[in-house]
Order: sequence, then structure tokens, then C-alpha cells
Amino acid sequence: MFADRAALTFKPIEGVERYRVEIEDEWGNNIFSVETGSPNVVTSSGVLKPGANYYWQALAIREKLAPDSFLLASSLTNLGVVARLQGNLETAESCQKRSLAILEKLIPGSFHVAGLLSNLGGVAQDKGDLEAAEAYYQRSLAIREKLVPGSFDLAASLNNLAQIIALVLV
Repeated sequence: MFADRAALTFKPIEGVERYRVEIEDEWGNNIFSVETGSPNVVTSSGVLKPGANYYWQALAIREKLAPDSFLLASSLTNLGVVARLQGNLETAESCQKRSLAILEKLIPGSFHVAGLLSNLGGVAQDKGDLEAAEAYYQRSLAIREKLVPGSFDLAASLNNLAQIIALVLV
């Protein structure tokens, strides 16, 4: 039913500080398109395929069968990523915050918590709330410095913070 391959394009929109992310299937049909103010859109092939409704279905089941579980947090994280890609920042933030609250109870200071903090930093940055973005990125950095020093994830946190500081100084 879905294409086995998809092409992702990321192009600046002339005259404005926005970008359009488009995905085409192997036949050239546009299957997903979103505009964003951030050139740092995080994507994965599983998120880009049509079918966000499956994430909502999974969330409903997990809320019923496994409230406040790691599985529920996972569904919320997935929905938050999809919502951000679609430009729905309020939903993205809400899902990510709910997921963070669950994971901070279950596995505080974990790699998963650091990832969610980074996601929330990206949402705050997209919303133009650079102060909140910096706070989320700082918290993520602190966890990653402790858990994975010298890693690519630590480098990503440092890059996120540098970007925010550069934006504040402009």
C-alpha cells in the first residue's frame, strides 16, 4: 500500500525564513509536505510515511492498558515528533511534556529523558521561545555529559546550545 522508497527534499522558501519539507513516493507523488521555521527538522523513515493515525490508535490502547508506562511515553514521543513535522507545535509540546513527565518518574536522568528534553528544546525553538529552548537544551546537555561523554549525542546537545546562543546574539 505504501511506497517502499521515498525521496525527502528540504528547500528554503524564497523571501521568507521558512523551509518546506516534502516527501515523494517512488512514483513522484507528494505524500507529505510541511513548512517549518527551523532548518533542523529531525526525521525518520518510520515517521515520514503516511499513517500518523496509527500512532493515535496505539496511544488510545496504551493509555487504557498501560497508563504511565514506558510504552505510553513512547507513543506520546512519536506523536510529538509527527506533530512537530506537521507544524502543530502545541500538540508536539503537549505530547512531549506528557512523555517527559512519565519518563522522569520511571527513569529519571536517563538517555531517554535527555532525548525528550532535546525534542522539547526544538519545539520551543520553533515557537520562537529561545529562553525555554536554551533551558531544555541545558538540561539535556547535563544528562548527556554524565551518561555519554564524548559521544555524537553530546555533540548534538552542544550544537543545539550553540545555535540558540547564536540566535540570541543576532
